[in-house]
Amino acid sequence: MALRGSMVVVLNVDGSSFENPRIFSFGGVLRRNDDNWLYRFARNAGVSTNHTCRVVSCVSWLDTDM
Repeated sequence: MALRGSMVVVLNVDGSSFENPRIFSFGGVLRRNDDNWLYRFARNAGVSTNHTCRVVSCVSWLDTDM
């Protein structure tokens, strides 16, 4: 819960791999607590496992030109 007048930034990410290991994709949204999007991304990322897909989706937005 945000304090009145403060801004909270939320990162929502998700990824998917069809079977394991297979080609996986991921994406995410960086948004403020008023639901305005600051940044969004989606990528196909090659062949890997479901676990790797989750980790990559969480850290990949750090490697972008926002």
